[in-house]
Amino acid sequence: MTDNSSDVESIACGLAAEVLGVEPDTMVNPLTVLASPAWRGVEAAIWRASNADKSIILKQFHDDTGFYVDQSAAILASDQAGKLGVGPKVLKSWPAQNTIGFEDLTALGVLAACMMWSTSLPAPMSSNKKNRVSTGC
Repeated sequence: MTDNSSDVESIACGLAAEVLGVEPDTMVNPLTVLASPAWRGVEAAIWRASNADKSIILKQFHDDTGFYVDQSAAILASDQAGKLGVGPKVLKSWPAQNTIGFEDLTALGVLAACMMWSTSLPAPMSSNKKNRVSTGC
């Protein structure tokens, strides 16, 4: 990756401050190693920025992923998914910085997220665990 991690964090911190209204108290890169490259930060730096009142999840696409990720399309798709209720809401996006700011669903807690998924899925999917989207519930 060509991004300088301290520059990336500094940019993310500034973008988060736009949504939070103040500089975040904490900036955490909460990634753990899972099977998906996105969750390992291969395509983007993921940050959880928070203060006492609010939090936001930032996804900053790495510069060198532009050849295989249409970042503008990903931002648009994320916004549409949030509006349709099938993904987290996009609080703000910064296309020039290839960054998306999502609502922080972890602030809702796992139980609330599970309730959201189970009540928003069509009946055949929510009643059939085999076809259900896994939320860790």
